Amino acid sequence: MSKYFDLSGASDPLDRTKGFVPRRNPDSAGRENPQGKLKKVLIVEDSQIQAEMYRLVFATDKCKIIFAENGKEALEVLTRELNVDLIITDINMPEMNGIDFLTMVRRTGLAKCPIIVTSTPENKDLLEKAVESGASSYMVKPWDLRELRALVKRLVG
Repeated sequence: MSKYFDLSGASDPLDRTKGFVPRRNPDSAGRENPQGKLKKVLIVEDSQIQAEMYRLVFATDKCKIIFAENGKEALEVLTRELNVDLIITDINMPEMNGIDFLTMVRRTGLAKCPIIVTSTPENKDLLEKAVESGASSYMVKPWDLRELRALVKRLVG
């Protein structure tokens, strides 16, 4: 069972228990774009399989999905694409990893949208570093489709 955390409400960003979002009823995850608020999603992922999983998650949302294979490519995308509503990034990627990408985005203000960071359970220290660098939330792989949709709904809509 995967877990995800919404850290926006925690007074101490490293206290994951305050922001834990429990498993929800499948119907609460919603099948539609939350109030039409999700128009552009940037997925930063070097795995083709994971990228396809994200494509399936957002297939019914009628939103533009933009893929980048690493942080460097994602920064280039953000200079062209304005008003991205959500960014989901992996941590372990070639050229520029997810932590460096997240730090640059937050430091430069290229995007002010929520950023979800994903990684494997072995990278707990990197997930904590992502929180310190400005991640809105994180999910541990393998994640569940319904849980990801519920988290997106909570952060965006």
